[in-house]
Amino acid sequence: MNIATDLENALLAAMGGLGRMTSAELDAQDPALLARGLSAVNAEARDKILNFVRSAGRADSLTPHLS
Repeated sequence: MNIATDLENALLAAMGGLGRMTSAELDAQDPALLARGLSAVNAEARDKILNFVRSAGRADSLTPHLS
């Protein structure tokens, strides 16, 4: 499992299945599309933190935004 790849795939899928992009290409995307991608990345990261690494409840005071 590669968490970085999972985050990238979540981003690209949320942005409509666009292929891999350079940083410059990503920066040139519509802000609304980027916001949708960021939301998907946040959801994927939250899922990984809470379920994959099984850290749910272990750092709640440090990560209130994940609750």
